[in-house]
Parts: sequence; structure tokens; C-alpha cells
Amino acid sequence: MDEFNEKMEASLKEFKEKAEKRQEYNIKCLNIVRNMVFNQPCLRFGQILSKLKLDGDIFYEESVDTYERIKNIK
Repeated sequence: MDEFNEKMEASLKEFKEKAEKRQEYNIKCLNIVRNMVFNQPCLRFGQILSKLKLDGDIFYEESVDTYERIKNIK
């Protein structure tokens, strides 16, 4: 197998693994939003999304990647 095909197979494998965990990581992301709602009740919803950097173009971002990006934001 040539280098291109190896990279394509590795990318496809990574995509499938992330897709299989989508619901799990969606719930983890929602829990982060929920905790921020309770811990910072003065914030408006849009402010929470902005603070978590969830107000940009993340349409194609996998949930596991979103979670990894926001999990340590306070």
C-alpha cells in the first residue's frame, strides 16, 4: 500500500471512531454548557456560547474535538 492510501485509511478510521462517539461527546459538551449556566447565572446564553467559543463556524467539527477544545474553559 502506498503512502497516500495509508493516510486515507488512517483518516477514515479516525473519522469512524469519532463518529461512533458522537452522542457521548455531545452529552459531555451539553454538561459543560449546563454547568456554566448554573455556575454563572448572570450570563446570557449567547455569552455562554461565546465564552466557550461555540459561536463560530463549527458545523463540521466532530463532537469529540469540540469537547477537547472546551473542556478546560472556565
